[in-house]
This record gives sequence, C-alpha cells and structure tokens, in this order.
Amino acid sequence: MLGFRFAGPKSRGDKHIIPFFGHTFNQDAWVPEANVNYFKVGKRTRYMPSEAWCSSFIGHDDNFGPNFCVPRLFVHPKQVQYVVELLRPNACYGGVVAETAGVNYLYSILKKIKDIENPWLSRLSEYVKEQKVVLRAVFLTKEQYMSHLRHDMDWKGINELPELCNSLEKSVPSAVWGVEVSIPQLFPANLRKLGEIVLNATVVPKKKRDLNIFLFARFPEMTMFLDKKIVKGRAEFLNMPSSITSHLPLFQHK
Repeated sequence: MLGFRFAGPKSRGDKHIIPFFGHTFNQDAWVPEANVNYFKVGKRTRYMPSEAWCSSFIGHDDNFGPNFCVPRLFVHPKQVQYVVELLRPNACYGGVVAETAGVNYLYSILKKIKDIENPWLSRLSEYVKEQKVVLRAVFLTKEQYMSHLRHDMDWKGINELPELCNSLEKSVPSAVWGVEVSIPQLFPANLRKLGEIVLNATVVPKKKRDLNIFLFARFPEMTMFLDKKIVKGRAEFLNMPSSITSHLPLFQHK
C-alpha cells in the first residue's frame, strides 16, 4: 500500500493510496553505478538491490482500473507519505529486513571461502569487495523451497546432493526468506544466481544482528551452517560440501 501526495502547481496537496501487488522486470534497465554509494544498510555495508531492474509496479488504481502500471521512478520519495507492506502467512518480517540481514551474513561467510578454488566464488568475492553484489529476497513456504532445492540444476546440469537436501529439510521451518545472491552481469541477462542465504521467516528478528534467523547458506561447492560458538563477538560458520559448482536459476513462482 503506497500513500503519496500529488505533485504539480494545481495539485492542492491532494493525497492518494494505491495497492501494488506485482511488478514488471526489464532486463535492459539499469541505475547509475553511483547509486551503490548511496544505497547502504550500514556505515560500510552496501549492495545492489534487485529493484534496480524493476520497470513498473503493477497495482489497482480506482481512477484507472486494475492491473495499472506505475513506473518505478514516477513517484518521488518526497511525495511518499507512508508505505505498508502486507506480509504473507507465517511471515514475521518483510523483504527489506531479510536483505539487510542477508548482506551482513554474506560478508561474514565469504571470509571463510579462501580454501575453495571455484571461479564463480572468486568472482563473487570480487563483487562483494566492490560492494556491487545483487540481492533479491523471496518469500517461500517450506514446500516451495524444498522443491526448488531438489529440482534446480546448475549451468553444468548438476543437481544438489539428495543427502544434503534430506538433511536441510529437517531445519527448514514452515516459511523462509530466500535471499538470492547474484552479480550484475549474471542477474538480469540470465536470471541466475550464485546461491542463496536462507532465513527463518517465522520468528521476529531482534533490532541488532540476529543470529537466530539464520538457517544456512548455499553457494557453489559449499553449504554454510552457523556454529554455535561466538569468537570475539563474531559468528563462526561450518562448511559442508555441495555438488553445485556453477550458477543456478532464480526462483520463479509458477
């Protein structure tokens, strides 16, 4: 739900509310790379949100009818009065919170992959250093995520290990946020990712970094679990092998 104020000399400060329920995706769209210097979730933490390739929001406007497209950049932030996010059943927080938590975990996880010689992990590490990694938070039920996990295959046609899928299924709650991780050249052109960070969507996260919502993270050749040990205030991760060696398709609702 987007509440905003009309612009223009004849608007008289009129206000309007529009419910949005989807968006279009433009593979050719791009925002200035300088935007990464302004979009940040901390003093030193930045990333590229998948919204950079969102062309128009799809909503219902009582002035124009249903399924009406509103260009993403049409409404200026200064005009916006409020935004209300309607959460799916069993979700205790929204996608922006999930991405913020995901990027913090990502920076910690990638410090542990020095011993894994995988070209895609090396490429991902370079983009993380430049703070140009792309994140996309997707809300999924347990059934949706497990189906995606078992049936997706990487660029070389390799599926995930059945034993790993069976093990992960035991830790997946009824609803999760899958924070998909990609890079600028791979995400829009191929609709593919280099892995995902899976978070528990059924519990309310704390204001500070909450380790309790982290379930696991999956990247080429590795699956990372949170170690219960905390060393000097930092989380430690345990690594299990993954059969995936390359990039994977993005999740798509059918």
